[in-house]
Amino acid sequence: MWASRLSYIGLHLGFLLDLLAQGPRTVEALARETSQTIANTSQHLQVLRGAHLVETEKRGLYVTYRLAGEEVSRFCLTLRQLAESRTDKLEAAAKGFLEERGQLEPIDQDALLTRIKRGEVTLLDVRPGEEY
Repeated sequence: MWASRLSYIGLHLGFLLDLLAQGPRTVEALARETSQTIANTSQHLQVLRGAHLVETEKRGLYVTYRLAGEEVSRFCLTLRQLAESRTDKLEAAAKGFLEERGQLEPIDQDALLTRIKRGEVTLLDVRPGEEY
């Protein structure tokens, strides 16, 4: 469960960094653009600020965030390029899987056990160890 939560947070942090790479924004603007609450967006921005990836400037009642320098901008660009290259590979793998899916057939437990005993199939149990 922590991995899915970390993934969720990472997605939002990456999205905020990507928006800030386009230019400074207020918490309210970022919340609106990411469809998050202002409180949630503010918490995510505090994480980024704690990591020294963003800087703030108070303007009246509003806090404006921006990336904390050129090296952070380069990091965001590199991260985006990495994600895009991985996405292409994942999409190709998913497409291949779906194309081969026509070769799959549903079978019941008895038929599966018979095929395992004959050596026709290998069954991999990918559950976490705690479930055994």
